[in-house]
Amino acid sequence: MSLHISHSFLGYFVGARELFAISLNPPAEHMHLFITMLVITGIIILDFGWFREQFCIIACPYGRFQSVMMDQSSLVVGYDAKRGEPRRSPDVPKENEGDCINCYHCVKVCPTGIDIRRGTQLECIACTNCIDACDEVMVKVGKPTGLIRYDSELGFEGKEKKTFHLRSVIYLTAIFAIATTFIFVLSKSSDLRVTFLRGSNSPFQRIEREGLSAEIVNHYKLTFDYKGSEPINLSIRSADNMLDDKVNIVMPQNPTSIKDGHTKGNVFFRFSHDVLKNGSLSFPVELIDIKENGTIKVLEKKDIKLVGPLE
Repeated sequence: MSLHISHSFLGYFVGARELFAISLNPPAEHMHLFITMLVITGIIILDFGWFREQFCIIACPYGRFQSVMMDQSSLVVGYDAKRGEPRRSPDVPKENEGDCINCYHCVKVCPTGIDIRRGTQLECIACTNCIDACDEVMVKVGKPTGLIRYDSELGFEGKEKKTFHLRSVIYLTAIFAIATTFIFVLSKSSDLRVTFLRGSNSPFQRIEREGLSAEIVNHYKLTFDYKGSEPINLSIRSADNMLDDKVNIVMPQNPTSIKDGHTKGNVFFRFSHDVLKNGSLSFPVELIDIKENGTIKVLEKKDIKLVGPLE
């Protein structure tokens, strides 16, 4: 199960199909992914096999956030002390006993081992197991359910809780701002993501041919992540008409057919040295989709840095 979860996690970043293909190859070919998978698997086994409820008590930030954000009107899993106290014990006269019979069922079923009768605690994960256990006992002893229930601190004190107050307005405003930002970013995202990575051998190559002026070549490796429903024929062209005839863009496959998933490619930029300024040039390019009927759709614009010798 831990292996399955760790592979599912990697699939978000690598891609499910790509990860399946990688899994069929020897681990040495993708050692960094193999080590990452082992580390994640080890963490999951440690958490679910040994650490268990200690994660909720020690490491989980949920309780810390909850304690900061709550106020007297916040709904919590709580114990009605007014109704339950004093608890049944040999020292308390029977006529003075509250509804709590001190059976400790609420403590036994708690996954983090806390006693909810001591008040709201950081370790509480609001699973409501204590509510179910207490209600079963109340039914058996012939008393009303709800000794442990969802309510606010004001509710347990018998006071009316506030539905809307300053803190609620602040939280609603923050949630609305986050949701608006998320929708805006999502609307601006595209089905195609192209990454340009400079060739690892050298930043540039100088090519000299007899009878012709020397040329500078920059090699970029391309990675295409495409999530669209229909394949596209991708090509790259200059977005600056002034540089159109000065920089030659060469692709092994032009246009390159891109389908759903992760694809890799290469592109070479060839130009004369006099195009550069102080050994570099910001070169704008357009990623275009060439349709079968010959129409062209601009998918994205990027600025590529071309480099060469300073001489």
